[in-house]
Formats: sequence, C-alpha cells, structure tokens
Amino acid sequence: MTKKIFLLLFTILILSIIFISCKKFDTTGTTIQGTSANKYTSIDPILGQDYKLQVQATGNSLTIGIAGSNGNIIGTPETIDKLYQEKGSSNYSFQNGVMSGNFSILSTDQIKISFVRNTPPYLSVRDIICTSANNP
Repeated sequence: MTKKIFLLLFTILILSIIFISCKKFDTTGTTIQGTSANKYTSIDPILGQDYKLQVQATGNSLTIGIAGSNGNIIGTPETIDKLYQEKGSSNYSFQNGVMSGNFSILSTDQIKISFVRNTPPYLSVRDIICTSANNP
C-alpha cells in the first residue's frame, strides 16, 4: 500500500513540475525597433577578400545577402519575415526553413548578426558587426 502511495505522490510531483515549467511560446512576429532604414554592410569581408554581408532590417522583416565589391547583392537575398524579440532587450532571433540565427541592435548605425544556412550552399556566420551608410 505504501508503495502505491509513494508512486502516486511521485507521479503528482513530476506532473506538477512539468506543468509549471512549460511556458507558452509567443508565435507572433515583432517589429524591429532602433534601426535605420539604410542597409547594413559588414565591416570586414566574410567570404574571400571581396564579399561582404549585407543586411536590411525593415519593419518586421530582415533581408540577408552577400554583396560583391561593387556593393550589389550577388544571387537572391534571403528574406526572414518573422522575428522574435527577447523581452526587455535589443536581441532578436529568427528561423525559417533555410536559415536560423539571431541579431542584436548595438546602435542605430550598427548591428551584430549570427546565422546558419541549413540548405546548400551551407554557410555559418558568427558575430559579424555590420554598419550602415551613416557610420562608415
């Protein structure tokens, strides 16, 4: 009998821990605040010596592409249309079928971005500082 009571109490304890620790995940996208309307370009090249990362943050979407030495995007840029903001901070995270990552707003003219491209061509970019045209 005591074994059944112990098992019942243990089950109730485990279930209460599970219910308390589970939180609802907010699936609504947030609007990016604190950025300029300009394109952000990485300070240093990320591929070879000529190719820089170019990011444009507008409203609630983020466009990421690789720019050549002339500043034009090579290929098709990737657009992420849902961003999730950590409460009380300037950090955002994103994930779609192609890319996942995060970015932080350092100032109106600087952002820091990290992402992983999950489909070919595979690419992993970590902690790249990008500046806008207002902050060369």
